[in-house]
Amino acid sequence: MAINLRTPELDLLDLLMPWVFGIGIVGFLAAWVMMTILERAGLTRFIWHVPLFFLGLFVLLTSLLGFLFHP
Repeated sequence: MAINLRTPELDLLDLLMPWVFGIGIVGFLAAWVMMTILERAGLTRFIWHVPLFFLGLFVLLTSLLGFLFHP
């Protein structure tokens, strides 16, 4: 099962999923890791609304990954 990154669908166990779904998962995990690092460093105390910041970071990272790896 080879993953071809230049097709609009991912074939996972005979289930075709949109490629954006995979990008969204990677963007979510990257935002989660970045927020964990910020929390461990104590930098989230300077953020007014942490869940809103996380959502913005998720959208930013997902958009950048989608832009860079668009099929």
